[in-house]
Amino acid sequence: MRYPNSKSHWFIDLLGALVCGFLIGAFQQRMADSGEFILSSFMRSVLLGMASYSIVAVLPPAWRSCPFRRLPNWLLIVVLGSGIFYFAIHLIGTLTYAVKFRYTQPELSTSQYVFSYVQEFIVGLICVTILDSVLSLPIMGAIHYLGEKAFGRKAQ
Repeated sequence: MRYPNSKSHWFIDLLGALVCGFLIGAFQQRMADSGEFILSSFMRSVLLGMASYSIVAVLPPAWRSCPFRRLPNWLLIVVLGSGIFYFAIHLIGTLTYAVKFRYTQPELSTSQYVFSYVQEFIVGLICVTILDSVLSLPIMGAIHYLGEKAFGRKAQ
């Protein structure tokens, strides 16, 4: 789906990605800190969220030959941004934890141990991506609606 005024819609997509990244990052960190406010963790999570969603907002114009080109950019931003954010937040922590506590399951072979963590990571990726996407959709929808009103053109 391409828009008639691609520059203004690219800006709307980027603005929506930044807002979604900020809000999802803030939400995730508040949940992780059990409601406490730790500024360094909060800033890290918010910046990673904004970067994750923004990367996806910047890439769709370069994906002209990609099979995703039929999907609206805002949908790609919401779903792929959520997935990238999960990787950015959880990959290093999961790897560190797995290496640190390898001794707790000596009965498992290395491949079984790694596979158990890969399974848990993928389940977490799917669940959190769905949750973050559901939370991001109304935000992105509102920004696109307001952006359409501000720029005076309707998406086609």
